Amino acid sequence: MRWKILHNSAKSANCTLRRALSNDVESSPIVAKLSNTFIYLIGVPAVGKYTTAKAIAERIGARVVDNQLINFPIFFLSGYDGTDRFSFPKEGARAIEKIRSAILTFIREHPDPEASFIFTNVLDTSASDKRLFRRIELIAKKRGALFVPVWLRCSACPR
Repeated sequence: MRWKILHNSAKSANCTLRRALSNDVESSPIVAKLSNTFIYLIGVPAVGKYTTAKAIAERIGARVVDNQLINFPIFFLSGYDGTDRFSFPKEGARAIEKIRSAILTFIREHPDPEASFIFTNVLDTSASDKRLFRRIELIAKKRGALFVPVWLRCSACPR
């Protein structure tokens, strides 16, 4: 896998967006509508993937495909709250995969070949996460899209 690293040495998580999407950057010619681009934001929970994705999407005209958009309906229906109070049912994982598969199939066959997408995900070293990364990379390749994986990091917020 190829990774492009975005390192944030800011003192708080909120500084990420202010620095990355400040007015100085906004006026840069690099911030423009991107066509046929897949940006894959990866990071630990609560690092700001969705917030970053929304801000980037607003600037470049991309569509956000957040991992929670896919997971939440099944989490909600099963009563899963993300803690270890009870184990997440295997049926729930299968249902989430069906939702994810339908979304990725639609994106692969999307009628607008110039559409850009920003994906978010918590990526670890599990086989399923590696397969998902590869699947999105292959969909980008099939569409002839630029694929840009980005690992988001942030130092702890000051107390």
